[in-house]
Amino acid sequence: MAEQYTEVLSENKSITNALQSMIENRVVGKIDIPDAHLSWITMLLEITPLKGSYFLSIDRMEGIESVPSAYPNREVSLEFLDRGGVPCRFRARIAEVRPNDLLLELPTAIYRIQKRQYFRIDVPPGAEIIFRAGTSQESKGEVKNISEGGVAFYMEKDLNLEIGTLLIDIFLSIPDKTECLSLRIPQAVVRRMVLPSFLNGRTLCAIEFLEMSMETKDQLIAYISKRQMGMIQKLKG
Repeated sequence: MAEQYTEVLSENKSITNALQSMIENRVVGKIDIPDAHLSWITMLLEITPLKGSYFLSIDRMEGIESVPSAYPNREVSLEFLDRGGVPCRFRARIAEVRPNDLLLELPTAIYRIQKRQYFRIDVPPGAEIIFRAGTSQESKGEVKNISEGGVAFYMEKDLNLEIGTLLIDIFLSIPDKTECLSLRIPQAVVRRMVLPSFLNGRTLCAIEFLEMSMETKDQLIAYISKRQMGMIQKLKG
């Protein structure tokens, strides 16, 4: 069974691009105002400039006029399916109820609920990734887990990556008891970013491999299978 994970879009450009795509594809979604016991089907209409800022215009429903006055700065929940059928959830505050639409402040984050195609497995401490983003110098990261399709790693604090960034000349070094697995990946793309939490002050970056030789792929599959077998034996023991 595929494993679910949440991709967080937190950069302004990524959020705007995601909203604009849903607007252009005229996707239909759902809006909830929990405390007001209101819920209806709606559509994103446009991103509109107003008073030096930008707001999200959505289709309104009758009877919504009293909500902003009864609940100042009311935050609502919205859920839409993007063009690829991936559920996108976000929260936003009501800015204004107009005759033909509802104006919301732009969300600060959009959560995309996806399913992993490959099984991920944690790696031993000391696993490292080295790569370049475009023409920049080499950067390093501490690998958290790996799959046949990609790897997740903790970024260096001064490293600035965004979703969609292309990484090249990737080298993976994973210690494995008495030996070390070394893999070279020509290209990968940043697919997910998890911002620092209270328990972990580092940003987690997940990348998808775009190119890989058959030899490297065979090495990676063999390593993951070996780790899986070791985990199963521990559980049985």
